[in-house]
Amino acid sequence: MNDILVFIANNNMYFVLVILVFFGLIEASMGFIANSKRTKDDVLVETVNTFFLMVITKPVVMFLAFNLMGLIFTNWENILSNLSFWAGLLVFLLVDDFLQYWYHRSSHEYKWLWKHHRPHHTATEMGFLVSYRESIYFFMLMPNIWWLGVATYLGLGIPVAVGIVLKQVIVVSSHSLVSWDRFFHNRPVLNLS
Repeated sequence: MNDILVFIANNNMYFVLVILVFFGLIEASMGFIANSKRTKDDVLVETVNTFFLMVITKPVVMFLAFNLMGLIFTNWENILSNLSFWAGLLVFLLVDDFLQYWYHRSSHEYKWLWKHHRPHHTATEMGFLVSYRESIYFFMLMPNIWWLGVATYLGLGIPVAVGIVLKQVIVVSSHSLVSWDRFFHNRPVLNLS
């Protein structure tokens, strides 16, 4: 099991790309892309933002967070490394989800943050890259990305890398046009509306 987790952690960027390609191929094969209402500019914005986030913003913010932790909290490096993988993953995901919830909620409540989140809500339709349709500054300020560097500094490197892959499945699938979750919507006990 440990070898699998290390493999996922060491190749997490490839797994994220596979997730994007997988949902892109499903949307294409079901005719969603050919019949899309999105303009070429929409696709360009979503593609550039996805690339910029994965290749520039996330690595730079993680690097800064990791190194700032080293400057400020010198005795905290690897302090959580004795946690089991599952406990570390739980800690990582709970903090990540808490930060995401409040950041997303704040982006709807504060005008200065809303202007950076608004592009996400101006999409003419959903699609597997819509989750990355934000201003570049929105991602630079996103506490979740800073948390990636902090959690890695604290010794949760493998849980962070695996958590990124799990989270991407959720984020991309929840914005995709593929109705993979229709089963849940048809269950009265799960329908909260």
